[in-house]
Amino acid sequence: MGETVRSNGAARFLLLYAAMYAAFGVASPFLPALVKRARGTNRAAGLVLSAGTAIRLLTAPLAGRLGDLIQGLRIVLVVCLVLAAVVTLGYGPAQGFWPFWP
Repeated sequence: MGETVRSNGAARFLLLYAAMYAAFGVASPFLPALVKRARGTNRAAGLVLSAGTAIRLLTAPLAGRLGDLIQGLRIVLVVCLVLAAVVTLGYGPAQGFWPFWP
């Protein structure tokens, strides 16, 4: 019975990560060209895309630490996903470079 729980947990974990990164994996080859075309220069597009990676590198360990402290990893994951969706919706009406740069 313990084996079933472990394999089920691993399958759910893989499914979660597949769902989280599927959209990024599909969009990432086209994103630099889209940002450059809609928003400006190669330099500006590179800064915007690299800032997203830098923010993820900084916030992921902090979110994990917070989840451990409050004993609520799922709560932290849901809050981060909701915040990411809200920020993403804010990119639609933005025009020019500066709304993308924090």
